[in-house]
Amino acid sequence: LPFSFEAGGTTCAVEVVRAKSKFKPTDPTHFRHIVYTVLLTILRPDGTRFRAFCELQALHLRTLAFNDSSRSHEHYDFFCRQLANYKEHLGANLDFMLEARMRLFDELGKTPVLLSMLIVVLAA
Repeated sequence: LPFSFEAGGTTCAVEVVRAKSKFKPTDPTHFRHIVYTVLLTILRPDGTRFRAFCELQALHLRTLAFNDSSRSHEHYDFFCRQLANYKEHLGANLDFMLEARMRLFDELGKTPVLLSMLIVVLAA
């Protein structure tokens, strides 16, 4: 059911579209919360209507206090920066690793003793 209120002649309505519990399964940080997706509708006195989807996060005050004191968001930001362009570099890195492995197998194949050792290792 939408919740409506009026402010300065503008009518606002908030309707919960989805509620997603992040209590189980927990993420690696065990940061438990509920994410609400809401539809915000604003009706102005001239009849103009604006609609937007918003996300709201509900969490316990102690959880927020621990999150702040442990500086976990700084760690999250650090890893986001480190992995920001991983998709761009992934192809080049995979090509490099594949080429290195192919060169290694090519060298091993030229020496019968090394090739035999590779077969023994891979068969184990």
